[in-house]
Amino acid sequence: MTQPKHLRRWTMPANYFGAVWPAYYSSGVGQSRDSDALERSNFECMLKALGGETETVVVVRELHWAVGWVEWIAIHQDDEKALKIADDITGKLKRSTLSKKKPTQPRRTATTRKSGSNTPADAASAPLVSGHDPVADR
Repeated sequence: MTQPKHLRRWTMPANYFGAVWPAYYSSGVGQSRDSDALERSNFECMLKALGGETETVVVVRELHWAVGWVEWIAIHQDDEKALKIADDITGKLKRSTLSKKKPTQPRRTATTRKSGSNTPADAASAPLVSGHDPVADR
């Protein structure tokens, strides 16, 4: 039997009621109502790489009080091919996440906050182009 390195076997969450999946692993990706484009893309790409839903690859759809709904891909412990595919992809996603460093940007001054501003007073009174200041948010 395949022992995945990067996948976790399903475990019963606290305060959970619903279907149980003791013979399944999570593919390592999921999505919810509040997922961003990257999470949704990772979910769709994983499902496609696994060949879509089958008897051993299941999209589990659950309701959640905080985010409305969640979906995750369950893979049966006996589907060695799907487990290997998901384990390889999840390992690459984890390595990619770990290797990405936050891009460094030069420290911005009040004069650089808005395009065309050339004095601190102009910049301070003008709204930010993006709607928020990433430097101030650090």
